[in-house]
Amino acid sequence: MQVGTGKSVLNGIAIGKLKIYKKKDTTISTADVADTAAEVARFEDAQQKAIQAIKGLQSSADSNNKANLAQFRRLLAQLPDDVTKLDAAATDTVAQLKTCYEAMTVYQRGQLTGREQKKYDAIANAELAPAVSRKLTFRQDYSKVPAADQAALADMIAYLQNNTRADDKYTPEIGGNMQAQLFSFNTTRSANYGTAYDRITEAASLTQNIVACVNPDYAAYLLCRDAAISAGKKDGPGVITGTGWRISDASMTMYVPDENSSNTTRVLGHMTYTVNGTQYAVKSVTVSGLETDTTSRNATFYDTSSYRGRFTTQCNQVIPDTFLQFTTGFDDVTVTVTWAPVGGDTQAAKATAISRLNTVKNGLTGDGVQAAYDAGVKAIQAASTAAEVDKAYQARCRSSWRTPPSLKICGLTERNSGTALRWMRRSH
Repeated sequence: MQVGTGKSVLNGIAIGKLKIYKKKDTTISTADVADTAAEVARFEDAQQKAIQAIKGLQSSADSNNKANLAQFRRLLAQLPDDVTKLDAAATDTVAQLKTCYEAMTVYQRGQLTGREQKKYDAIANAELAPAVSRKLTFRQDYSKVPAADQAALADMIAYLQNNTRADDKYTPEIGGNMQAQLFSFNTTRSANYGTAYDRITEAASLTQNIVACVNPDYAAYLLCRDAAISAGKKDGPGVITGTGWRISDASMTMYVPDENSSNTTRVLGHMTYTVNGTQYAVKSVTVSGLETDTTSRNATFYDTSSYRGRFTTQCNQVIPDTFLQFTTGFDDVTVTVTWAPVGGDTQAAKATAISRLNTVKNGLTGDGVQAAYDAGVKAIQAASTAAEVDKAYQARCRSSWRTPPSLKICGLTERNSGTALRWMRRSH
């Protein structure tokens, strides 16, 4: 039996193989450096390599920290503040969110706002309801359209929707895809070397890359182009008409680059939409029911015509701002399209100017007051812009209404101050 002695490092009985460790005798020797400069150079080179390696690790850590935090915030933004709206469609997103959070350093978590931390905690502990489909709806807002014009405007929109056509065929294999219907929701896919649109009316939460077609110029372009070419007008304008409405591309222009530099042209400006003699336009498009913002997307399609100076080699056409692209949230989605007369701001300016003029008139007496007022109203009504409205109003104010000699209407000049001028300044 062998007996070993030494310092105890563990109280108890050990059973098993015994390993004996002992200090190795090592002889340390010294030697003179034959080339001091070379040794210093080797040291400095090793030092710089170590510094660069440390900087690389630090940069990588910083980059990973920023990327992870950015990913966390992106995922968090996709989910609702009200966690009772969450459903099973969010399962993967919630799992990714938790992974990002668990990978965060203490420093990263310290960068979260109180609102972000509170929202994450609620989501992490939420129970997900069964997945449901969210309805996708377009709504036309005619509140700024006179009742007499609403039916014709609706008929015009229906015509554009019912006459959705395919883009041109560049070759038998290229092009010929049906365009997206105006005011519809779609998913997209590649087909015939272009884009095909599949119309949908509902989608699960967090469905990405849905596009809503919101630009009537996109629906009207090929129809107006074909009408112009059929009429022998290669340079336009193209006009299509219906009961009480008319669409013309006379006010739009075509950007045509040099044929050797690009095969793509672009429609600039807008079509003119006239209903019962009044021009209308889409004044706003608003979206409700989303957790994240929409992005604007152009439409690109095949156009093999030589319309408005296009070269035969230019097969691609672009209509700007045709689609709103978005990811569904946890509510039904409604896109509201508001129509209004062109120059609606001018109409409002006219109403305001006439009201102000009437207020001034009511504070005056004399034989010429009504005639002067009527002349002012006529000038304001004849104006075509808000600036011209203001000019007509100011001109009427500077004119010589039959008034007391101490006062000049709206000119804000006086020889004798008095109650009348102070009142009129308030009304002006």
